Amino acid sequence: PPPSAKVNSEQEYQPLRSLREAELVAAEAWANTVASEMAW
Repeated sequence: PPPSAKVNSEQEYQPLRSLREAELVAAEAWANTVASEMAW
């Protein structure tokens, strides 16, 4: 594909990756919260 198409596909993929990273961070924070509550 032409270079412009590659750039567009990467730009479209960027928000998905950011959303996925946000989900992982939220899941990790939730796991830490549950673990701290379990420790009590």
